[in-house]
Amino acid sequence: MHQGYDNKGTTLCKKKQRISMNIDVDQWNEIRTHFEKMFDGLGSIETSEDILSYSSIEPHVPTGIKLSRDGKMAANMPLHDLDSTFQRVKFDERLEELTLIGEGFNYTYRIPSELLSLRQS
Repeated sequence: MHQGYDNKGTTLCKKKQRISMNIDVDQWNEIRTHFEKMFDGLGSIETSEDILSYSSIEPHVPTGIKLSRDGKMAANMPLHDLDSTFQRVKFDERLEELTLIGEGFNYTYRIPSELLSLRQS
């Protein structure tokens, strides 16, 4: 894996020709931009200066994730219910998954394929 940095201090990871954006939680506006792009058209998105929230809309698979500027997160997917703290957010290049990275903790949220199919319609 090769790593580099852009002029904003964002770590760019390149692995097998895939690029990911690895962003510190203090770069909230950049996280918000990628979060909005990632979930655009896939359900309900709410953003503010302190909170980013996504939830799917029925009849689609119930899923959602909520991030706060202070590094708190909550995710709700079938069989999951997580509540943890993170320092970095890593978005994959296709904006199909994000990984929350904290001290002794990594959590990857993947958009269910049923919802990804909405991007193509």
